[in-house]
Amino acid sequence: MLREAGLASSTPGVGGGWRILQSPEKINLLTVYKAVDESRPLSLHHRPPNPDCPVGRNIQHSLEGIFREAELALEQVLAKQTLDQVFESVMQDQNKQAS
Repeated sequence: MLREAGLASSTPGVGGGWRILQSPEKINLLTVYKAVDESRPLSLHHRPPNPDCPVGRNIQHSLEGIFREAELALEQVLAKQTLDQVFESVMQDQNKQAS
């Protein structure tokens, strides 16, 4: 999926591996998230609720707006973070553990 999104390439075999195709400072986590996630993070019931139930027949409509708002908030946070920032955080944590 990362290859299809133009974010990475891979080389098979001994000495092979994955390579990021763009500078980590230019790739935000939202771009990566959209490249690898095919579903919505919050989903409604897989089966339709009981239409005779007053909660069941109305819950999906009520939750759709709440879930969409939460998904937009997630996307805003991911858009502000780059791969470089994540790498830097990982290295800081590693250095703290090594001390």
